Amino acid sequence: MAGSVLFILYGLILLIDAAHSWAETCLEKYEATESRTWEVILVGSTFGMYAGALAMIIVSYIFFARSGCGLNQTFISLNLVFAIIVTGMAIHPTIQEYNSRSGLAQSAMVCIYATYLTLSAVCNGITLFVMRSNIRTCQRTMQSFEQGSWIENSYDHSWCDVHFPCHCI
Repeated sequence: MAGSVLFILYGLILLIDAAHSWAETCLEKYEATESRTWEVILVGSTFGMYAGALAMIIVSYIFFARSGCGLNQTFISLNLVFAIIVTGMAIHPTIQEYNSRSGLAQSAMVCIYATYLTLSAVCNGITLFVMRSNIRTCQRTMQSFEQGSWIENSYDHSWCDVHFPCHCI
């Protein structure tokens, strides 16, 4: 467990360094050429990472945070709160005073990486919910489906309403 945490933190440090180098390169090229292309590339990539993180958070809430998935709701909400905090820290005057080249590109990289990790975590937590009256037949059907041997029985399955609110689609 400690090794996996260190691996994730090491990956995060490398991604922050890559985002910092990317922002530095774009700023240097912009200052040298006065071309708006580099400004658009930097702002566009930062906006793209934030948009990707927001899209993943929305998908997480839609598919993995329905009722009965309280742990998923907690992790997704914490990820959103931490993304807002990291973004606020990136533009805080004290941070800018010590490192004027740090900014939203690095926080966008952190947000999209953390959101990806959160989405993949909730995606791997499979919970099956069966709702309706005749549970016995519905469970039998689900067991045969889970074992990989889906056998079509002669009785009607339309009444068996099976929901996968926390399942990765």
